[in-house]
Amino acid sequence: MNIYFLLWLFLLHFIGDFVFQTRHIANNKGKNFHILFYHVSIYIFVLGLGLLPFSKVQIIGEFIGYNFWLHFFTDTITSKITKYFWDKQNIYAFFTTIGFDQFLHIVALSLTYNWLFVNN
Repeated sequence: MNIYFLLWLFLLHFIGDFVFQTRHIANNKGKNFHILFYHVSIYIFVLGLGLLPFSKVQIIGEFIGYNFWLHFFTDTITSKITKYFWDKQNIYAFFTTIGFDQFLHIVALSLTYNWLFVNN
């Protein structure tokens, strides 16, 4: 396992999931599938572009394909939960849910990295 590659992967995750997420996307992805799809598409574009120099296109294609759906599925659930807690002004539960969401994304990235990059 290459720790530097994983750190690069996690940085790409941060950029795609936070830096390129506008307030409009953050406020609406929990109630609009098109906006959620747009968010995940931007995220995957950043991930794929950042990984392109490091591996074969086929492996990167599989990696971003799996992570597209894993990210979409995770955010489908967690964005609805965070919206609920935000609307109720339960800030502790809101940020705890965001933290758990990030944990799930890191697990998904780590497992698919190990499966596709380390074992190929």
